[in-house]
Amino acid sequence: MAFMEKIRLNAELKLILGFLAFYLISGTITGIVSLLISVFKVDVDIAILIIPLLTISVSLVICVIVGMYLIKWIAQPITYLNSAMESMLEGDMDVDPVVDTGDEIESFSLSLSRMKSSLMIAAQLLGPQSYEKYQSPKGIKGFSVGEKIVFALLLFLILHPIISYIPVALSLDALLGGSIASLLFSIIMALFLATYLHNSIMEPFIALTEAADKISRGDFRTKIDTESTGDIGRLEYNFKMISERVEKAVKEMENG
Repeated sequence: MAFMEKIRLNAELKLILGFLAFYLISGTITGIVSLLISVFKVDVDIAILIIPLLTISVSLVICVIVGMYLIKWIAQPITYLNSAMESMLEGDMDVDPVVDTGDEIESFSLSLSRMKSSLMIAAQLLGPQSYEKYQSPKGIKGFSVGEKIVFALLLFLILHPIISYIPVALSLDALLGGSIASLLFSIIMALFLATYLHNSIMEPFIALTEAADKISRGDFRTKIDTESTGDIGRLEYNFKMISERVEKAVKEMENG
């Protein structure tokens, strides 16, 4: 999957490709093993024991590998942004808040970068923010983005046997062929989970980007919600602290 790092893909495509890679690689390896067992005429009782254990083991390994890549592409930039925003609030303006992800996270980071000059003025007027005041805000508990990705992959792993049985239950084997029908249902499930995961992660970034752009233009009427949990909730809270400090500095300058 290293070649994907050279290609700019948005978060939804990364998630979809991750789920499909998980399904296709684990299925292919399991199929190869089943073929080898058949070719070498392994005892039926042994084969019945080996195939399920091998299927679960291979699937778990692939789940970990795919999860690590998705966390690297999606969760790590969010962790970096939180760290960068906290450093900026503490007065460190040398930090670069821009991340190169090619998706909504990058769009927000670019908007945040444009706000940095305003925050620098705020730091000069107000001094660095005491981080103790907002180190443990309400709403930051909950699952992180990385945990959500892993849970979604495990859910896919658990539901896949059930999905594979659906074509049989609907008598689609004769119409499409068992393998093709199972593949279609698995792809639909992968698309659904990837899309749901994408929306739950990226919708807050769209709202934050719009808010950051308005604040950069001097419009402080935008309400910044901090209803998310986990690292996205912390991101929203940190951004709220930045916007409030910029607004306070602007008001002090206006009042002379």
